[in-house]
Amino acid sequence: AATSATKEQRARVNQWISTLAALNPTASPTASLGGEWTLIYTDAPDIIGIPEGPFAKLDRIGQEIDADAGTIANVIEYK
Repeated sequence: AATSATKEQRARVNQWISTLAALNPTASPTASLGGEWTLIYTDAPDIIGIPEGPFAKLDRIGQEIDADAGTIANVIEYK
């Protein structure tokens, strides 16, 4: 899971992301990002540090993007 990756693993993934981004032939890749997205990897400390407890287990972290309205809603769901 992204939240349990080591510092070295996060650095390696960030390098892969940079390499892939440089190879993207799409002029404006963010133009059609609307929809519901689920976070599968992050190295952001504020996300990695989201607490869980005995009564709540982290389920989904994501974003809901409404391109027409120009809004982005961060989503944190617990089980």
